[in-house]
Amino acid sequence: MGAGEPLKGSRIPGFGAGNRTPQTSRVHVSKAKSHTPVKAVKKGLARSAVAVIRLSPREYEVRVKGSRVLVGMVRKVQGAGGTAYSYQIPGDKAHKGFASQKAAVERMLEKV
Repeated sequence: MGAGEPLKGSRIPGFGAGNRTPQTSRVHVSKAKSHTPVKAVKKGLARSAVAVIRLSPREYEVRVKGSRVLVGMVRKVQGAGGTAYSYQIPGDKAHKGFASQKAAVERMLEKV
């Protein structure tokens, strides 16, 4: 088979000229999908704006970076059900029952 011959009589299945359809580069492009929804904006301080400082194996302080203002305290409790965390903002009662320190700190920052 030479370079100028058509592929019409090709013995290889699927390579005949009859199987070809005129295409442009945009024929098989899928349509644009909708973008993912934006997360809702959380109230309060950002997690990156505070530092968690370990005072003892069970107690942590949450302070604003730079000014070192106390935001609140996080306490770790070992119970029969496993580890739990609670947070307390100065002048407020303790809020208990968080599965991780991260969850307790994020909830505290929403309340501040």
